[in-house]
Amino acid sequence: MHKTFYDLLELLLAHDTVPLETWTGRMGLSMLSAEPFIRFTSVSGDRIIVDKHKFMSIRPGELYSWHSAIVEQLNAELQQR
Repeated sequence: MHKTFYDLLELLLAHDTVPLETWTGRMGLSMLSAEPFIRFTSVSGDRIIVDKHKFMSIRPGELYSWHSAIVEQLNAELQQR
């Protein structure tokens, strides 16, 4: 599950928008209403909108510890780009 979670976050953060078809090929739409996805994504038409500023504002104490560890890692990677 950790690898899947990491891969899903990485997919979203690599783009400003992601086609719904790309997402649903990997995971159901209901995952977008779960933490931490709900904090930085929205759906408009047939695309998922990714707000990287909102993602980067997520604080570790706001999530389960294993979510936090993955979010922190990806946040650091995003800042290096």
